[in-house]
Amino acid sequence: MSPSFDAISKIVPPREAWRLKVRVIRAWIVPSFGNPDSPNSMELILVDENSNKIQATIRKQLINRFKDNIIEGNCYKMCYFSVVPNHGSYRATKHEFKLTFLFRTIVTTLPDDIIPRVCFTLYPFEEILQMSQDHDYLVDVIGLLTLVGEEKSYDKDGKTIKMVVVELSSQKFVASLLSYFSIWFSFIFCFIYFLCYNLLCFICRMVLRCALFGEYVDQLNHFLSSGYVEQPVVILQLAKVKLFRGQPGLQNVMKATKIYLNPDLAAVVDFRKSVVEQGINGTQPLFIANEGKTISLEDDFMRLTKKSTIDELQENKEDGTFVILGTITDVVEEGCWWYSTCVCGKTVHPESGVYFCDMCMHHVTNVIPRYRLKVVVSDETGQGIFVLFDRETTYLVKKTCGDLFNEVHKDSKVLCGDDYPIIFRNLEGKKVLLKVNTKSLGVDRYFGTFRVKRICDDAAIISMFELAQTEITPLKDAPVPVFGPELGETSNTKCLENTVMSSFLQKEANVAGLDDIHLDMEGVKEVDIQDHSVDSDENVVLSDDIGSLIRSDVDETQDLLSHLLDDSRKVNVPNVVPKDAVFLKVKRNLEADFDKELEDTVAHCSKIIKIEDS
Repeated sequence: MSPSFDAISKIVPPREAWRLKVRVIRAWIVPSFGNPDSPNSMELILVDENSNKIQATIRKQLINRFKDNIIEGNCYKMCYFSVVPNHGSYRATKHEFKLTFLFRTIVTTLPDDIIPRVCFTLYPFEEILQMSQDHDYLVDVIGLLTLVGEEKSYDKDGKTIKMVVVELSSQKFVASLLSYFSIWFSFIFCFIYFLCYNLLCFICRMVLRCALFGEYVDQLNHFLSSGYVEQPVVILQLAKVKLFRGQPGLQNVMKATKIYLNPDLAAVVDFRKSVVEQGINGTQPLFIANEGKTISLEDDFMRLTKKSTIDELQENKEDGTFVILGTITDVVEEGCWWYSTCVCGKTVHPESGVYFCDMCMHHVTNVIPRYRLKVVVSDETGQGIFVLFDRETTYLVKKTCGDLFNEVHKDSKVLCGDDYPIIFRNLEGKKVLLKVNTKSLGVDRYFGTFRVKRICDDAAIISMFELAQTEITPLKDAPVPVFGPELGETSNTKCLENTVMSSFLQKEANVAGLDDIHLDMEGVKEVDIQDHSVDSDENVVLSDDIGSLIRSDVDETQDLLSHLLDDSRKVNVPNVVPKDAVFLKVKRNLEADFDKELEDTVAHCSKIIKIEDS
């Protein structure tokens, strides 16, 4: 420390004329109790060039004097403070004292200095998990975000507050235990060593649960919406240790806690290296409750999302999510097939040879390549262009963008997007289910371009999807043959056969001659008739007559049915039933002419036939 400035470690009362050269690594406003809109104090965490920290408080009366002149991350020269004991719960630093700003406190901005930009006091997981009561100090923690729980809401003082529980994982001391045990195991005990390794990984897997509230839930959701699917490294700064049902866990402190998600910091790089050295896969997928990743592919594509075709997608004018089945016919080789992101997941672009992240608000040196691939998909109704991003493309090619990038990094044409990796050609001809958003990508030059939210190439699920379509389509689209000038003419009038049959069964006991009718439904087969849909007067008459038949009294039923059969004699109906088919066997007690007309006319309308046994 320069002789003109005092070291934070030397600060003690009652002296007030302290001269400090510090960086503000954290600044927040503490709201008044019972009135969150009114500030009670402004809190600062100051660090000097020796990485010593101390907390400073600006009381309510002086906030307006200093708040616009003190910005988190900047360096300052500060003079004259009141030094008071650092007491109470949830202290932000371990310094014995803290500073209080006075009216005569002087704050002067300094140019950037060697003072560290961040300064964490990281607590090991095992130390936190051994705590049996709430800790007096706020802690800094680093770990892998392995699980995001279900988001919930609760009401407090008339306001709705969001809450989510996440899990952080660390296995940093597994390796040291294994190295100790490996001394005692020789080659002949490899099997025992293997068992010990898995047992230690299970026992020593350090997991901390952390409850996030309010704006911290929004920050987490913003990060997850970027499409980052691997387990990110998270740093929680100034979190409090709380006991949840007797188990220690973490909780944010409103306004004070700061969350770093995959920050471009040396601490994160070191943590990732330690994870890799222990043989732990740091690219495992992140588990998110109540998200697409936790919903099975079968449920998502078969039950939970509305089905559509490509033609319907392009004509749809409302935003929504739909599932389509199609075949990838081509890869659109236009532009680059990858893009760069910051470690936080935000897209970054090079400017004068460096990258700047709008989310982290500083230049970054570590960038990650991600997929962005356009494919042409066709079905029986048409074709469209669909954009696959990192998660979906990785699922199809079974290789991360980083791995593929390393394989082709020597080929400048492939890296620049002039050529595409050969592996993408393997996608052509692949049948896939796509869960897409119908909001077209307006910046794309192609009409009908949609973003894929999830993809499935599982043969079993695709077969079930095709089977479901086969079962549903005839009921929706098949024409219903009715009486017309010629038998080949059809109408869009909905088939009322089931309704008529139901009405007949209800009247069965009272209508003479119908009680002995017995329909053998074994071997029912429908005859497909080409659709030449034409509305005619006869169709309208028939619909009206069938409606009257259903609503008629029992005494009128036979008369009305006979009237229909008499009118049908006027229609010249050619016989189009295959020669190898016969009508269903029926016990007939009706009069001969009634039987004949029923067989010649109604049988053709209902399309019920039975193939003769060979």
